[in-house]
Amino acid sequence: MSSFIWPSPRPPPPKPSQTPLSKTPLPAPSSDQPNGLRQPFVAPNLIVPIDSSDPDKVVGNSYIAQISPTRATLFMFDVPPDFPSVCNLVFAVPPDFNAQFASPIKLKSQGGISVSQLDDLSDSKMTASTADPSHDVGRVPLLEPGNKYHIASLPGMSGQKVGYRVDSTNGLDLDFFETNWPPLGLFLEVA
Repeated sequence: MSSFIWPSPRPPPPKPSQTPLSKTPLPAPSSDQPNGLRQPFVAPNLIVPIDSSDPDKVVGNSYIAQISPTRATLFMFDVPPDFPSVCNLVFAVPPDFNAQFASPIKLKSQGGISVSQLDDLSDSKMTASTADPSHDVGRVPLLEPGNKYHIASLPGMSGQKVGYRVDSTNGLDLDFFETNWPPLGLFLEVA
């Protein structure tokens, strides 16, 4: 994956109804939920799940983030040099999905997250034994659908490579495909 500053999100066209009796398709999830992402924003260019139950296992770059009591996910960002000097680190969870659309999120157990910044930004070969967080950035006690959570305000990120580790708290067990529409996952957005 490469680093992007995403343009304004546009919803995909509605898919035809799966039910033969229905004459009109159901609408797609609203693009302004959860509160959208402030423009411009940066999505991670590297997503690396790690597993403390198998600390030397290399999972590698993945589009699927895994957060559970034994799994954490590392998110790396290449922040463009022209990105605003102050940005917010946010975690977005879309509203519940209409069954007609494929859901990019699989919530097995509710809970929250703890986010810490990484000292070492190696590569996709990081493991639970090599990915040590440097310091706590923020926490969300309970993730709920349709919300965007402000983790931290961060000055001076322009032109830098930064990485964050997201761990489970309070029993969260969650797998998700990072997407910008609807917003789902960890992002840097303009403050």
